[in-house]
Amino acid sequence: MKFKGELNENGVIWLQRRLIPVLERLGKEVILLLTPSAVLFIQDTKSTQGLLIHTIFQQASIFSVYRVQSRNEDKICVKVNASLFTRVLKSIQGDFERVEIKLVKRRVAEQEAVQLPFLNFSTASAAVNIVQDLPIIGNPFLASEVQEVERTLPNNEAIGDRSYYLDIQPLLVSQMQQVVEKLKNLNDVIQLATTQDGNLHLQADAQTVTLGSEYRGLKVLPQRLALDRQADDDESCSGDPATRLQEALGRGEAEQVSIRAKDLARGLLCQGTKPDRVLC
Repeated sequence: MKFKGELNENGVIWLQRRLIPVLERLGKEVILLLTPSAVLFIQDTKSTQGLLIHTIFQQASIFSVYRVQSRNEDKICVKVNASLFTRVLKSIQGDFERVEIKLVKRRVAEQEAVQLPFLNFSTASAAVNIVQDLPIIGNPFLASEVQEVERTLPNNEAIGDRSYYLDIQPLLVSQMQQVVEKLKNLNDVIQLATTQDGNLHLQADAQTVTLGSEYRGLKVLPQRLALDRQADDDESCSGDPATRLQEALGRGEAEQVSIRAKDLARGLLCQGTKPDRVLC
């Protein structure tokens, strides 16, 4: 089992400033899955206490040099502490010439007879070289454990012909965060609904009051599933938001789920990765 790679500038920016700090806020541990073509950062529901998070990079997008080899179809999967991962990445400062990562085994003073696995980070610059070992939790995953991790990943073939997304602009995510914080005060559970004509609904119920918010005119993806409605005369534009949603549900043109308020609030922290697009 061998892994060695050199992060390119884009990889350093993504991991150091955008991705790993957000994952640290969401869970204690991060699963790193290395394949011949892709690098995946995953947090399971046990780590986050509710959310399933996966980030997929084509290896060439974050590594200038990348070599991975194992008996399991050249796949390596390890688990690391998110806070320690962030701390290691913060040490990459200034005009670095090279950031090398490799899988190593070392003996530690307390257990000299046992070699423990680490991800070794070596940062070289004109002024200083920094070498740090990021401990791996347990051992690298067995082939059966890697398969279990892969089963949690999205399967495009399983999405179906009728599934769609709403394109939520990053600015709108900030507004949604404020709304969710208010709805959390009413109920631990929030109703989230989307419609094929580009509306997103958030709603929470209490004993004597119902509070909600509607966002209209969002882009529907894929385009073939978007409903082209005329705002002036279509029935979907009449009535209050709750009525419009119920009518869309009745026509089979909407989807609605109940989600824990704290999970939704934490999921919206994706804004911290500075995305170009957010899909719901």
